[in-house]
Amino acid sequence: MFSSLLLAGALSVPIHFSSPSDTLPKGNAPAYATEGERQAHELQQLFGDHYTPQDYPLFNGAVTWVSQGTYRFGSFTLRMDSLPDGMTGILSRGLLYPGLLGPLFGSTDTLSIGSLVELPGLSPSLQKKRFRCLVSSHRMANPTLYVFELTNQHGTTGMDMTSFIRDARLTFLYQVGILI
Repeated sequence: MFSSLLLAGALSVPIHFSSPSDTLPKGNAPAYATEGERQAHELQQLFGDHYTPQDYPLFNGAVTWVSQGTYRFGSFTLRMDSLPDGMTGILSRGLLYPGLLGPLFGSTDTLSIGSLVELPGLSPSLQKKRFRCLVSSHRMANPTLYVFELTNQHGTTGMDMTSFIRDARLTFLYQVGILI
């Protein structure tokens, strides 16, 4: 199934991705006044259809700092392009790591996480923050879109991202599809 999803933030044009037929809303979607409203509806529907909370383990091994925004996880290197403020803990704590990102990537590879954006309108409580990002590899021509959720049982109003991530755990990860 092909659908478009406007990724707010770094990208300002609609992007298209291919995904399993059950990934995005089915049937006649209502008319939207703006592209942003349509995007919000698609993401909300995606979480509604596929959300099953889990408690993902942290990376089981040494996480080695290589350079700003780049960490090594065993034989993998994972790099965050345009590192948003407060987000380094996602990699340095081993919340997201190559083994979670599925069989799309080889056993030794360098992956890049880009266009990482928080989705504040989709976070159901102060203890949960939802995000979307693109994951790229030199082995694949197009990036893969992921959505994920971090949960911090001590999350409060006004808590900065660094503090939130410090005690967070990954509770949802979903591969939406490959962008085409």
